[in-house]
Amino acid sequence: MTYLGLFFLFYLAIYLCGCTASVAEDASVLRITAFGARRASPLLVFSGIKKKIYFGSWLPGASGIAVCHGDPAVEAGGQRRAFGALLNTRRAARLWALYRRHTTLLVFACQLQVLVVFVLSPLVAYAITPYALVFLFPVWMYLHVLTVCSFVRLTRHRIFRPASRGEEIATLLLSPPLALRASALILRELFAGFHWLAVVSVTSNAESALRLSTEYLRELDYPTAAEQEMRTDEGEAWRAAACSLVANRYGTSAQLPGAAASHGGERYCPRCGTQFTLSVEMCNDCGIKLLSFPSEQAARSAAD
Repeated sequence: MTYLGLFFLFYLAIYLCGCTASVAEDASVLRITAFGARRASPLLVFSGIKKKIYFGSWLPGASGIAVCHGDPAVEAGGQRRAFGALLNTRRAARLWALYRRHTTLLVFACQLQVLVVFVLSPLVAYAITPYALVFLFPVWMYLHVLTVCSFVRLTRHRIFRPASRGEEIATLLLSPPLALRASALILRELFAGFHWLAVVSVTSNAESALRLSTEYLRELDYPTAAEQEMRTDEGEAWRAAACSLVANRYGTSAQLPGAAASHGGERYCPRCGTQFTLSVEMCNDCGIKLLSFPSEQAARSAAD
């Protein structure tokens, strides 16, 4: 492999490292795309330092991860939180609208720079000659400067300012590969003061948001043994606040009913909906007691 090939691989490795994010263990993380939002699963979990590693999208602007406030129902200390601030959908919608409006240039510059670095430059270098990169280098540097300047301009505003703005700006200046993730840095901490229930309601369509919300309400109603031990006295108050948000936002607070019994299914997990036979007492994944499907007569009476 040539030195030029090693350079592109090294550049790509740094860029992919910038796509990852280290998040506190008690925080909630959403993956936000153009099609809506969903709860993200960690790539790695480090229990010793209470950190989780998440991987974002490889293309800037296509999607990103947003770190939200952790679940008050499982926080240590038992101190009452301002649930209204965590579930303020009006303010979350305003932040989301401002982000989409003001980061258009930044996202475009990052995407264009990715195409120049990882697509156009290798093609020119190997299909024509490596010396042709001399003509692409000014374009590359112009896009890099434009990206950093746009990030500096946006983060002057308090709503877009990261926790360590000076450190982030220095990193973007000194590391062009990491500068390609400038828009993701803003999105990562944009909703830090909100619970993900409020963020989902403004970044997804009503159907997807209702599905995620009702699944979460089922998790509150049927906690695992570990979650039950970690719950504080706030748990019931938080559940009431979450149900109120779902009712006000979607016009219903009803939980998703148990799925219809499939062939061989006689019991189901009220938390995840997985079906089992009568010989199984506990859900393998959730570790909670199963519920039995109602008999045909009971189901017919309920329908009438």
